[in-house]
Parts: sequence; structure tokens; C-alpha cells
Amino acid sequence: MEEAHRGSRPLRLVRLVRGSPHAARWGLLLTAVVTAAALVVSGVSAWVHARSTGAAVTRALAVGTVFSARQAIAAADSVEVDALQSVLASLEPQGLRYVAVQGEAGEAPRSAAGVSGPAAVLLGPEVLSDGSTLRAARDGTWVRLETSLVQRGPRSPIHGRRWMALARDRLVLEIESVTANETVSRAAVMLVLSCAAAVILLGAAVFFWRVSREAQERAAAAERDRRLAALGEMSALLGHELRNPLAALKGHAQLLAERLPQEHPAHRSADTVVREAIRLEDLASNILDFVKSGRVERALADPMAVARSAAATVGDGVQVRAEGIVPAWVLDEVRIESVLVNLLRNARECSPAPGSVGLTVSTPGVDRLVFEVRDHGSGIARDDLERIFEPFFTTRAKGTGLGLTLARRVVEAHGGEISAENHAGGGAVFRVDLPRGTGPMASGG
Repeated sequence: MEEAHRGSRPLRLVRLVRGSPHAARWGLLLTAVVTAAALVVSGVSAWVHARSTGAAVTRALAVGTVFSARQAIAAADSVEVDALQSVLASLEPQGLRYVAVQGEAGEAPRSAAGVSGPAAVLLGPEVLSDGSTLRAARDGTWVRLETSLVQRGPRSPIHGRRWMALARDRLVLEIESVTANETVSRAAVMLVLSCAAAVILLGAAVFFWRVSREAQERAAAAERDRRLAALGEMSALLGHELRNPLAALKGHAQLLAERLPQEHPAHRSADTVVREAIRLEDLASNILDFVKSGRVERALADPMAVARSAAATVGDGVQVRAEGIVPAWVLDEVRIESVLVNLLRNARECSPAPGSVGLTVSTPGVDRLVFEVRDHGSGIARDDLERIFEPFFTTRAKGTGLGLTLARRVVEAHGGEISAENHAGGGAVFRVDLPRGTGPMASGG
């Protein structure tokens, strides 16, 4: 059972990815990131290994070149410049680039041949077991070796009484390993290519991630429009069919309520019929408003005047304020006011006390106008935040679920956005963000 349970986890993961384009999109992006990281790590590892290998090869080459240089100097039977030139020419294929003979360490060379590399690129000195001093370049392809000119012992190519006078002299060699240099260069090129491939891979992954997300959003919007269109046709028919019977029902109930005495038992029932008929009429009106086109008629308007008018329509308990100077804006004044009235009424119903609803108007940028409605209620449930603007979704017993949907359609018809979130200090905040349109104009707020 446990093995079957473990074996089912990959299958559940596959089903999750297949069933969720969002998860699949993030999975592909994560795969691209891991692949890009693997490319970079592989390139860096190969480059570091090439440098390490090149340094070892160059060190071994330098140690072997010392013996060959001593043999060549013994064959030339001289340490003058011409002799050193001959030594350099014979050992240049092995990587010798500079040879010199000097007195004590640190003194100027007595004679030299070749071109010495820059000492600044060499690392600190390393003393070998035979007393030689080795300094290597950072990439390990170039070394400078200082050792004794005369090696004591019967196997030394330089020995004898005549050479004993030079026993304190130092032989300086600078060796470049062509093989190591080529290896490090190829590794560096591969590192650059790996980094470039990683960048291209990440760029392509991000690009296709965005394209996939936009395609999903367009598909969701098209599906939403299709559903809204079908819902609109049904709602139009329902609204028209409800209006006439409701008007007759309300009229007869009002006549009955007027003719019955106040103390009559049926009077309260007649009032109930009238009240519920009015509520159904409002529902039918909302349905017909929902069916109407989202077309807006824009004109230059004062946002603060729109906000104050909406607050006056709702009644007392709404505090209107402006953040900074709010310029005139091009918008549909009537429809934006209806949006604000809807938001303010909802906020007042959610607030525990009068006067705790705030309406703030601001322009965070030259191309944005923002209305914020805040209440001090219990906030919005997390699961409801994503559905709160859907048609016929409501958390109130007598709500129609169309008010926020109509508000979103009006705001989107202006090219703007409407959003809802819970405030850190308690309550909920509804934000209406309108774009510039034809642009703000200087006007008093």
C-alpha cells in the first residue's frame, strides 16, 4: 500500500500540471531556470578545472625546462647574451620565453634573452623543495622560475671548477605552456557560450511565459464575454418578462393597501407584497442595466464633484477627501458616479457605525486617477476576493450580485481597473483606477 501511495504521487503531479495551465507555465519556467543554472555551473566548473590542469602542466613543463636550459648553457660554455639567445632559440618550442642570469636574488640580470612578462600578473612566490622560487600567473599558463645556475652533484650538466665561481648566480626562466593556454582559452570560450546560452534560454522562457499568460488571459476574457453575452440575452428576456407582471402586481397591492384600514390584518400583507415587488423591480432594472452596452460618453468632469455627488446620494456617514490637487478628468460622469454610489452603499452596509466610510480621490501620476472606498467592517473572505466581481455572486441575503459586475464593466469601458483587497487596519478597500484618456486638464479640485 505504501509503495502504491508513493507511486501515485508523480501521477498526481502530472495530473495537476495537465489540469492547470498556471502550474504548467511555472513548471516550464522553473525547468528553464534549472537548465540555465546547470549550463553556467558546468561552464564554470570546466573553466576552473582547465585552469587547474593548465597550472599543473605548466609547473611540470617548467621543472623539465630547467634541466634542459642548464644543458644548453653547458653546451654553449658561456652565460653571455649570445649564448642565452642560442639557449632561448633551442628551447622556445618547449615554451621558454625568457632566460636570464643574475647575481643574488633581486639584482639586475647580468645577461638576458627574450621578453619578460609583466610581474604584476604573477602570484606570490612559492619555494620548491630544491630551493627554487616559482611564481605563476593567475590562469596558470605562465610561470617564472628562479633557481641556482649550478646544480651540485655528479649528474649536473654544469659542474667543474670553472663553473664553481658562478655557484651563487641565479638562473631565471619564464615559461609559457601553449597547450595549457589553449585549454584555458577554450574553457573560457565555452564558459562565455554557456552563459550566453543560459541568458538566451531564460529570456526565451520568460518571453514564452508571458505569451502563454497573455494567451490564457485572452482566452479567459473571451470565455467570460461569451458567457456574459449568453447571460445577457437570457437576462434581457427575463427582465422584460418580469417588468409588466411586477408593475401590475405592485399597482394592485398598492390599491389594496390604500383601501384597507391600518388595523386590518391584510394591510401588512399588502405592504409586504408592495415592498417585495419594488425589490423585484430593482432586480429587473439591474438585469437590464447589465445587458446594456458598455459604451461610455466621456467629457471633462471634476472628479471631486463626482465623488461629493455620490456621497450625497448615499447620505450621511461618508467622508470625502482629496490627496493633493485633483485635476479635471475626461470620463463619463454619470456612470462613474453610479459606480461610486454602489461601492459606498456596500461599504456603509458593511461598516459597524456611521461616519466610518471613506472616499479618497487622488492622482498618483499624471496619467492615473484613483478613487478609493474604504469601510471598517470585517473585510472580505479570502475565497471571495477572486469571485466578488462575478455576475450574481453575493454574500448578502437580499443582494442581486450584479452591482459590482456592473461597476467593473463601467470601469473597464473607461480602460481602467477595479480591485478589492483587505486593509491592514481592518475592513476592505475598493480601488477604481482610471487611465488618462485624452489627458487631465488644469482645474480646481
